[in-house]
Amino acid sequence: MTDSSTQAFDIHGIPLLVETELPVLAMGVADLLQRFPMAPPENGEALQVRYRREATGLAPTPCDLSPPQGELVFSSAWDNAFDLARQFGIGLDIYRHDEHLLFDYHRHGRLLIDARKGTLEGRLVEPIDLHPAALTSFFFLLPLSELLASRGLHMIHAAALERNGRGVMIPGLSGSGKTTCCISLIRAGYRCLS
Repeated sequence: MTDSSTQAFDIHGIPLLVETELPVLAMGVADLLQRFPMAPPENGEALQVRYRREATGLAPTPCDLSPPQGELVFSSAWDNAFDLARQFGIGLDIYRHDEHLLFDYHRHGRLLIDARKGTLEGRLVEPIDLHPAALTSFFFLLPLSELLASRGLHMIHAAALERNGRGVMIPGLSGSGKTTCCISLIRAGYRCLS
């Protein structure tokens, strides 16, 4: 039997349960979601995220994480894709089939999202030789954003400011100048929200 931890959060009214057998991932999730209240869900409507570990060198092939099928919607091998392999040593293909998304991380494992049920099941190969921030971003936050989108909550990478009751949001990739724009607007009397 393996040790596992379960954490419960409320993300803007959407209950979330995260269970993992990987301590480094549990710590990353707790750090990432530290500003959201930790409260057990009052009903069975919580989004459920479960990560299990696989032995080193074994391809994750349990029946609930079947081999890739369906439409390939993203591949880190595409020329115009963010180069996850070069930057972090991660290969990623995402397949869509009905209400399911399969995140195939090649040698690192697989995650299956069932939007209808509100579940994410993951099998990750240990040891995971990734920086904890990369592990949390690519194996938790990225698939969580898809699961939350199925409930009408969408994540946007942006800066937000306010002045006189009116807000402005500046979306953009990392390094695109959001912070520089924020500093200019703060000097002009805006208040930084996030």
